[in-house]
Amino acid sequence: MRPLEVWLYGAGLVLSFVAIVSLTRSIVVTIAKRKIVEERKAVQQEVQKKNEELVKQSALVESEYFVEREAREKLGLGREGESVVLLSPSATEPGIAAPVPEAVQETKSNFRLWWELFF
Repeated sequence: MRPLEVWLYGAGLVLSFVAIVSLTRSIVVTIAKRKIVEERKAVQQEVQKKNEELVKQSALVESEYFVEREAREKLGLGREGESVVLLSPSATEPGIAAPVPEAVQETKSNFRLWWELFF
């Protein structure tokens, strides 16, 4: 082989090696990016489901039914013309009578109250 042919053969090998390395690198990068895209799609689906749940919850909270129920249960309010009845937990238990308050309470001196508090 002549020197020119050897030089061309060597240059062809180097170019082939560079092309193979470049192609392999781009394939690896493409695979890594596909994994990232799949992960992001999974996260997007989770966020979308959570968003749908929050939209449903928001619609429920803004409904008249929810507002009225919360006003009745937590604030003890009622509609105009209704009377609100609050039952103590002991009065709702079957078979247990509510304690009857005594008509006359014993009055204790201030000194006696402090004494009982600390001793």
